[in-house]
Amino acid sequence: MNTQTLSLGNASAAVEKRLENWTREDFARRMWARDYTLWAKKPDEIANRLGWLTLPAAMLAQTADIAQFVEGVRRDGIDHVVLLGMGGSSLAPDVFQATFGKAFGYLDLKVLDSTHPAAVKAVLRNDVAKNEKAARDFEALLLTPVLDSLQKTFAGDSEDSKTPGASDYRQMGSQALGQAIAARGGIGIAQLILRHLQPPKVSGGS
Repeated sequence: MNTQTLSLGNASAAVEKRLENWTREDFARRMWARDYTLWAKKPDEIANRLGWLTLPAAMLAQTADIAQFVEGVRRDGIDHVVLLGMGGSSLAPDVFQATFGKAFGYLDLKVLDSTHPAAVKAVLRNDVAKNEKAARDFEALLLTPVLDSLQKTFAGDSEDSKTPGASDYRQMGSQALGQAIAARGGIGIAQLILRHLQPPKVSGGS
């Protein structure tokens, strides 16, 4: 049987000393009793930050309310959520998302480790820019076969048989022309798509 030995190396002595101190100070029991003197002489910024000790048990009672809220948000048509926070308030949701991913049919989560207005506006601008690019790309995709058919009609089918690779080159040219037309405003297909593809409603929280 293969065995594996783990070692703290140079940190072993310091860790052992800390464990001995914790045992002597009754650290575990005092921590669960929310004894702020473990960290500071005054309760400032300590006593009100120990809720994580009982948070898992406390939140179990809120599960139904949270699920109801989520379903309400989905019914309202909100499909993107931007979470504004600093430090731990944004780190935990970011870790949860990276670990569990997004459930099918539920909201996309953007964790923004900032509450600055410029950072929030940048998120919204990025969403609009992505929609506009997607609409232009789709218009170019629709234009390509139309342009290719027109070129083929004017050139005649015989041209493809005369020149090796002529059909491939013509299709490449049609694709490039479609992309150029769409990039310069197109024929209205992208604008029509954008009217139906409204910027997502955003729910922000901190």
